[in-house]
Amino acid sequence: MSQDEFDLVDRPRGGLTQADREYLVGEMDMSEYDDPENVDYQRRFRIRERIKNAILDFHLVANGLPHGDVEQIFDEAYDWERQLTAARHQGDEFDQDSIPPIPPLLEAWGDALRFFYLGFGIRRPDLAKMIIETAVDDAITEYGLIYEDAYLDVDVTFEIAGEEDDAIPLDKFKERVENNNLPDDPLEVDLILTTLVRTGHLDLEEAEEIYEKQVDKD
Repeated sequence: MSQDEFDLVDRPRGGLTQADREYLVGEMDMSEYDDPENVDYQRRFRIRERIKNAILDFHLVANGLPHGDVEQIFDEAYDWERQLTAARHQGDEFDQDSIPPIPPLLEAWGDALRFFYLGFGIRRPDLAKMIIETAVDDAITEYGLIYEDAYLDVDVTFEIAGEEDDAIPLDKFKERVENNNLPDDPLEVDLILTTLVRTGHLDLEEAEEIYEKQVDKD
């Protein structure tokens, strides 16, 4: 999700303030402060506290917001799904360029799941599995009682396929990155390159050049 497609900073208040957003996208000028290191620490502390409380607010929203309001939050996603279905029904005329771009709301939900699994799930996979399976099972039960006038008895399982032997050492993987041997999904390419830049394993200019060759081929 880039600011060219969607204004990440200048929008109504959510869990973050506009100053928080400016900080996270690198638009906050720290040089104007006498003690930038302390300002940086305090900003990160406040963001952590705000995000923890925003997550806790989901308990109130999930249990207190009327279901019609919940649906309205996802109007943008439903519209996108209808456009996607229409594009796929073009038959022989269908091509990848006719697929509408994924809306920022859905992409952000994917970011939220990644945030949870990176911060907690990978280190505690059994507990994360229980949380995910319980949440999906509860959602299906709730949906059935509200919209289907029925109790939907399902067995939800969450599994990750893959072995430690499948892991590619970072130095070998960087060779693949530098040779533009990356996945086809532009979002995954963006995630890989952004993470390598954030961790200091790749220069920003080099990442932009690789992205341009891999994704913006035309």
